Amino acid sequence: MDFSVLAQEGNARVTEVKMNNRTFKTPIIFLGYSFRKNANPTPWKETKLDEENVIDPIPIEGVLVNAYDYMKQKIEAKTKDSLGYKGITMMDSGGFQIQQRQLDLKREEIIQIQLHAEADIAFPMDYPLKPKISQREVNKRIKLTQQNNLYWTENYQSAFINIAHGFELKLLTKQMNKLKEPRFLALGSFVPYLMYSNRRNLIDVIIEFREKYPNTWLHVFGVSHLLATLLFYLGVDSVDSSSWLHNARFGSIHYHDTGPRAVALRDHPPKKAGHRKLTNDEWKEIDCQCPVCKNQGWEWLQKRGVVGLKARGCHNAFSYQQTMRNVKEAITEGKMEEYVKKSFEKSSLKYLSNYSFEKISNK
Repeated sequence: MDFSVLAQEGNARVTEVKMNNRTFKTPIIFLGYSFRKNANPTPWKETKLDEENVIDPIPIEGVLVNAYDYMKQKIEAKTKDSLGYKGITMMDSGGFQIQQRQLDLKREEIIQIQLHAEADIAFPMDYPLKPKISQREVNKRIKLTQQNNLYWTENYQSAFINIAHGFELKLLTKQMNKLKEPRFLALGSFVPYLMYSNRRNLIDVIIEFREKYPNTWLHVFGVSHLLATLLFYLGVDSVDSSSWLHNARFGSIHYHDTGPRAVALRDHPPKKAGHRKLTNDEWKEIDCQCPVCKNQGWEWLQKRGVVGLKARGCHNAFSYQQTMRNVKEAITEGKMEEYVKKSFEKSSLKYLSNYSFEKISNK
């Protein structure tokens, strides 16, 4: 498994990854998918919204599933067969769910599931960090993840990516030294950290990491659609995101390169504040060309139940793929900073993009 850089603007870059006689280009957002809900949309397949309305499959670049989900749902088929998908697939261990449920799963079981599933890329069983845990617990979880990186190196006979967890470059550097500066690396534990800490610290860590390790291909676990664009500008090569599905379930869609906007009305308000509502005028301005908006229309995004979920999920998946096309084109043409500025122009996270531009320009 290796990669080559095809185009670069500052830290942002387009790469081509080669592994197992397959190739794909980055930046890329892998769509996080769960088998736990039978109603979950599968936008990479022909999707039947109701008895009469069917939309064409959307060309999806990559999908991420996890071994815990496979085990719980007792899925025996290969990844591509169970998904009905021929593109690039990743499979992580489901470490977050395993810890959350305090399950005693052995790494041998996870490897057996991953090898049988034959995903293109796997991740070792990891132990994500949580804010406010003790330093002793931080050290324990990092050590366990490091041990599993080594175990996968010795026992996994296909492509996999080592994992590091941490909120500081010093902590990540210690793990990089243990791994002898791997060619591929995945960074985890950023999502819970963002909820409790100054988000500018994430920008600092990514910039410093990329400066210190320019030859490492970098994946970041579980970030939002909009934040992914900024991370690509900072030098991240790929991310995974389940927000296309979660937001669809809660009545929201993505449009252009902004954050989610609410479109479906709910009988009961959510426990916490939802997304700002998308107005009819804004939707008209979008002129979305996804199969749902183009063929079924705006009212399908507003539907409730399974039909609405599928419509919004397919719309969001299409929006993510459009973003990836835009990002690759912007980097290739040397216009990535301009593209990020436009994407964050009306976002509450604009301060993060401005901070990133300032940090990069001072390097």
